[in-house]
Amino acid sequence: MKIVSVLALVVGLAIGPHYLLSQNTVPIGGWGMYFGSHELKNPKWLLYTEVQFRERILTQQPEQLLMRAGLGYVVDKHWVLGAGAAAISNYQNKSTWDEPHSLERRLFLQQIRVDHWHSLRIENRFREEFRSLSGAVPFRIRHRLLLSLPLSEMGIKAEHLRLHAYNEAFIQGATTFFDRNRLYIAVGYKLKHTEIQLGYMKQTVLQGYSGEYIQLGLFVF
Repeated sequence: MKIVSVLALVVGLAIGPHYLLSQNTVPIGGWGMYFGSHELKNPKWLLYTEVQFRERILTQQPEQLLMRAGLGYVVDKHWVLGAGAAAISNYQNKSTWDEPHSLERRLFLQQIRVDHWHSLRIENRFREEFRSLSGAVPFRIRHRLLLSLPLSEMGIKAEHLRLHAYNEAFIQGATTFFDRNRLYIAVGYKLKHTEIQLGYMKQTVLQGYSGEYIQLGLFVF
């Protein structure tokens, strides 16, 4: 029960930044995700692949399509270093995926630290992004705190089910220090090399809107 209490506390503290940011809302969206992490011939090296797409559920208006890939290096059981690139198509007031409003290219560096406290998995991810997008700050830092816990630890007889929660802050170091904040909570069904997650995300943008999303993710590892 101590683990559950810590998880609830962290999620509660994570909600705070949303009340400091903009509360302008848009219709709820759908967010589909695929994440792949594959060992190469040398197990110290990993290949990352990722595809994400977002759209408004009720109006079926596309919002964003993101494709990202990179390499990771396993330093030890706690640290993984990574680097890669991403291509993003942004849509604004569009009815199809054919004509994006803007195109963005990113390069990124990241450091992932994984720890365990009893059955609670604690992951801190630090990511530095170099962005090519008109009107956007070219450099941004992201920090994500992700907590994962088997539901069996909460007295639920569900061997393959896991609870996930994270908060991610985006810092751009410009006139507006905070760019955005994301709060996520989900239930995952985990097998040996895959996991499917169904969750809810609240994204709050300082100079923009607060978006709510139903997320469906496939993780392959």
